Amino acid sequence: MYEHDVLIIGGGLAGLRAGIEVTRHGVDVAVISKVHPVRSHSNAAQGGINAAKPIANGDTNGVAELFEDTLRGGDFRAREASCHRLAEISSLIIDQCVAQGVPFAREYDGTLATRRFG
Repeated sequence: MYEHDVLIIGGGLAGLRAGIEVTRHGVDVAVISKVHPVRSHSNAAQGGINAAKPIANGDTNGVAELFEDTLRGGDFRAREASCHRLAEISSLIIDQCVAQGVPFAREYDGTLATRRFG
């Protein structure tokens, strides 16, 4: 019988990220997933991830614009400081996911397939 300190159900981005963080603190973790992480809903939903990243045609989706979109999307009920911080670090979060091997759609030259949304 196996014993672990933490059991995480779900191998999507949130589950795997939680597992990484918990193991950094020396905790024994087990992740159980019904499907392979590449088939997780996180991977299937990659088109809905929004970040203040430059897009292919040179246009930028700036931090201020993403901040405003996030506030409007939450019907102005979200905490503004948190929304602004999210907009500031959104590009870094995507870069971290890429570094961890999340298989985002790519252009033929290998760059991320980014586009304007909304």
